[in-house]
Amino acid sequence: MKLKKLLVDSELIDDHLYREQALKDILDSDNVSTGQRHISLVDMVIRYILSDEKIHAINYLATFNIDDFIDVCEERKISILHYKIGPSYSSR
Repeated sequence: MKLKKLLVDSELIDDHLYREQALKDILDSDNVSTGQRHISLVDMVIRYILSDEKIHAINYLATFNIDDFIDVCEERKISILHYKIGPSYSSR
């Protein structure tokens, strides 16, 4: 699926509340002692957006890292476009 086609009828989402919450959660958490997986701040913001039930129009997520999003996408029935990188996936 072409990116240009995906962006038709797209809507920008104000992410400032998600960013603030994600930063607070990362600074307040101790991932090492709790045994939770490490997740980047950006991925946490994306997870919060995907999890927000007030946002109904998310149909797809394009990512290289499916593991950080598979649970929330399955729960919200969001299709994941999984892109792989590496020598065997060249654009030739």
